[in-house]
Amino acid sequence: MDHDLTYSRILCCNCGVEIDGTVSAGALCNECIKLTVDISEGIPREATLHTCRDCERWLQPPSQWVTAAPESRELLALCLKKLRGLSKVRIIDASFIWTEPHSKRIKVKITLQQEAFEGTILQQTFEVEYVVASHQCPDCAKSFTANTWRSVVQVRQKVPHKRTFLYLEQLILKHSAHKDTINIKEAKDGLDFYYSQRNHAEKFVDFLTSVAPVRSKKSQELISMDIHTSTKSYKFTFSVELVPICKDDLVCLPIKLAKQAGNVAPLTLCYRVGTSVNILDPNTLQTTDISAPIYWRSPFNTLADVHELVEFIVMDVEPTGIQKGRFFLAEATVARATDLGNNDTTYFTRTHLGGIIHPGDSVM
Repeated sequence: MDHDLTYSRILCCNCGVEIDGTVSAGALCNECIKLTVDISEGIPREATLHTCRDCERWLQPPSQWVTAAPESRELLALCLKKLRGLSKVRIIDASFIWTEPHSKRIKVKITLQQEAFEGTILQQTFEVEYVVASHQCPDCAKSFTANTWRSVVQVRQKVPHKRTFLYLEQLILKHSAHKDTINIKEAKDGLDFYYSQRNHAEKFVDFLTSVAPVRSKKSQELISMDIHTSTKSYKFTFSVELVPICKDDLVCLPIKLAKQAGNVAPLTLCYRVGTSVNILDPNTLQTTDISAPIYWRSPFNTLADVHELVEFIVMDVEPTGIQKGRFFLAEATVARATDLGNNDTTYFTRTHLGGIIHPGDSVM
């Protein structure tokens, strides 16, 4: 025989609404539970974040400084770690609320979920405001203090125009090879990179060796020594010199080196500087590479650089049909731009740019 199940109905002790007495927790309705129970109790609504104004890093207690972009996941995780009591509840969602960039305030909206009574789960959303305070990190403090470095890398290129050096600067920025430096100073013919540790300087020297034709020397200076423990403190100096050859320079190879490099003509043109010096004979399109050890074994200087180039106007171009890679050999008739209208002097020459120049073009 089936019996109809009956449920006991009671009134909410707070507002008097009729509720199911078998499932109600504390004789309260759902609305009253939301109003009377605060699952975010004990979680602060305000906190302070410390950032370094120089390197724009954030302090992660107790002493770690981390890099985090504005409104990034890393910064959001740092904000949540600053709040006590979040480990006792379940975080459903957290997001940034837009604030003025110069207000020194960061607002985060947090959604929590927790079981208030047996069988009753509450979800609550609240806002936390963070005050951004400026605090100088130890690394930046060292960079503004004299004689705190332990290693220095002196990068030099002794040429009037530093095209290779400027290219090297772009590579350093692209690969963030300067991230461990505590200071960078401009010096004659180059830059000085200061480091707090010796291995950081050695890592930077290895990077320069892998991207440019350089030679390096190392020296050390004794600062102090403890005679009781035989502990010594040194300062290390790494001298790095780039080859004094830049792109588009006219060079004259030593006869012995020209024969060793594939019997190329001594009078050549540098068309690229990478890990080695790439040279080209514009008369035959013969190319060869000169590595840094070979160059420093028998160094040579440039005959002319980009500052000494003269503007010419192309009068006629006749391709010879010889091609090697991106170079096209052609015979061209050119006239000096300053001679146009004054005389009829023209010059006959061979060029490796036969694929891109046309009559009427201005060339150097």
